[in-house]
Order: sequence, then structure tokens, then C-alpha cells
Amino acid sequence: MCIRDDEGRYVLAKTEWRTLLLDVDLSEALGLLSAMYWVRDLQLGIVDIELDSKTVVDSLYGGNYGVSNFSAVIQDCRRLLASDLVTFNVRFIRRKANEVVHSFARVASHHASFHIHIRIPSCISTIIMNEMQ
Repeated sequence: MCIRDDEGRYVLAKTEWRTLLLDVDLSEALGLLSAMYWVRDLQLGIVDIELDSKTVVDSLYGGNYGVSNFSAVIQDCRRLLASDLVTFNVRFIRRKANEVVHSFARVASHHASFHIHIRIPSCISTIIMNEMQ
């Protein structure tokens, strides 16, 4: 997860590593839920979340999808989306446009549990600088 300001400058980042083997959609939904909780705990006001999982974004704004772990996580995301604490705008972007997070994900496996990055990690600094130009 990487938080940037409204001009694209790096603010803060967090990596999480889970040892469970989950399906892709559930993993993406859990990542969204974790990001939403983190942003809420940081007490940020209006937040745009870019996610490269169309299934998760469509499910978040779509109908109910039965009883499953995936559906339960989406319901938790919807509750946070409806809360008054943070205004979330979650949108789908193509994976190619989400290069920072995918480069950052490779680093996550080197940290136990989670790690907060106050300074911009070297693995994403060039990408962020190029995107700001």
C-alpha cells in the first residue's frame, strides 16, 4: 500500500505479508480492506484508492454474491465505504498503471507480518519520480 498526496508525492507506505494461500480475488479484497482500515486509523479525510482487480471493484459497487469468505470481506469493505469517518473513492486501474504497488509487493516478502515505510523505499522511488514528471 502506498499513500500519496494530491500531487502524487510519497507520504507513507505499508507492506503486509500473509503466509496463507488464498485465491487471488480474496487476497485482493483483503488487501483493500486492510488499506481501508489503515487509512481510517490514520484519520485521512478523502481518499482515492486505485485497485487493479476489476472483480473486487465491481463486487464492491455491485450486488451481493452469496455466502463466501470473499463476500464477507466485500461486505466489510462496504461498511467502511458507508462510514462517515473517511470518504473513499475506490476505482479500477489497469495493472500497468499500478507499477508502484507491484514493485513494492516484491519487497513485502522480506518483512515479517507488516512494515511501515516512513521514507520512500528505494524499490519504488524511481517509479514515483517518473510518474510525477
